Amino acid sequence: MSKYKKTYIKIAWQLLFWFLIIGLSVAVLLTTVSFWKAQEALTHEITNNLYSIAERQSEQIANYLTERERHIHTLATIPEVQQACQVFLAHGDSSKQTESAKALLRYKEAFRYENLFFVSVDGKLCYSSQPQLKNINFKTHNTYQNTELAAVFERANILLQSEISDFSYAPFTPYPTAFIAQPMYIKGLIKGVLIAQINNQEINAIINNYTGLGKTGETMLLALVKNKAILIADLRNRAHSAFELSFDINEEKNNSLAPQYAIKGQRGSGLDTDYRGQQVIALWSYIPSLRAGLVIKIDTDEAFEPIQKLRFMLITIILLTVLVVIFVAFYIARRIAKPIVALTKFSENVGQGDLDTRIHIKAQNEIGQLADAFNQMVENLKISKSALEDYSKNLEQKVKQRTLTIKEQNEELQASEEELRQNLEELQATQETLQQQKEVLEKTLQELKSSQAQLIHSEKMATLGQRVANIAH
Repeated sequence: MSKYKKTYIKIAWQLLFWFLIIGLSVAVLLTTVSFWKAQEALTHEITNNLYSIAERQSEQIANYLTERERHIHTLATIPEVQQACQVFLAHGDSSKQTESAKALLRYKEAFRYENLFFVSVDGKLCYSSQPQLKNINFKTHNTYQNTELAAVFERANILLQSEISDFSYAPFTPYPTAFIAQPMYIKGLIKGVLIAQINNQEINAIINNYTGLGKTGETMLLALVKNKAILIADLRNRAHSAFELSFDINEEKNNSLAPQYAIKGQRGSGLDTDYRGQQVIALWSYIPSLRAGLVIKIDTDEAFEPIQKLRFMLITIILLTVLVVIFVAFYIARRIAKPIVALTKFSENVGQGDLDTRIHIKAQNEIGQLADAFNQMVENLKISKSALEDYSKNLEQKVKQRTLTIKEQNEELQASEEELRQNLEELQATQETLQQQKEVLEKTLQELKSSQAQLIHSEKMATLGQRVANIAH
């Protein structure tokens, strides 16, 4: 593989890399934002739907309890019921009051109560649809005096109005239940309290209405019994769960938080883990009239199924985007890299001295302009090279002439230098001769000075002798 092919591949991979980085960044960003927004909108929609269902079921339960209160108030005003209760007040719950008992049983069935009780104002149980309950006083009996049955009787007897008890275990029921109590007035005087046991199946029917909850949604109705949130209606995903499944209200001991929040009177929504370990979207609220917690939930797998489809679609779009980006990158690499490689090869040929070749690129962009600039540059370079060659030839002749001139000047200079050297030698010889003459002259001068001194001395002596002679004479 030639180095130009390698260059082309290198540029193509670089372009592909940056195209993928830019394309994938944009695609992932848009996908993430779209998915997040869609999930947020779907979660909001699901939560609103759960709120609507919670409101509907809470209203249905409240209406049911209101209806039960109205029914027991009506029951307490029926003359036949009042007459039967007067019989039980007078004679107690014995087998002799068969007709009165049958009358109350008919009304119990007509009003769909689980059990029916009549308690005198002093707490004595005068009538019970439960045959095993006889001779009981709610105020003094050890088993019943601390039960919700006794408590609801006490409140209705004191407040003189209908009362609803909390859900709790009763000695005669294997599961928690609630009671409605209504003071019984006979001829304007309170004679006792009529107590009806709520039929849990009717509440169960309300709770098990799964309209709007899809395939996995269900409602949990919970009552606080012995510090535990216990189910009082069957679940959709777990048969016979009523009064069997319970949740500890201590948050640290249980991963399922929605039932705890609901039974504590809180209201909210969010993701949670249910009793199956399944992640769910849950809404929790509190029903004050029933003093019960309500949790409505749906599996996230079902709730977010449209999101999963959207995710699959977005991933498919991303993969298609990647394929398109790869195709576009290679196409652009071919359109961009090929002229660049050609320019590279052309520049190397020019660098090796080939100034006759020209590059032809038809691209109507900067690369085409660059190719034209390269051709113009090579043309200018060729002209400059020709001029330089001509100048080099002329320069060579000039150099030769200048060399000859310098050579002649050097020869003349050497001759002058030789003559100067000879003159210098002659001058040195003359200087030596002069020095010698100077020495001779100095010697002669010394001799003359000596002779002159002697002559002067002689003259002085002669003069002195003459003077002496004259004196002597």
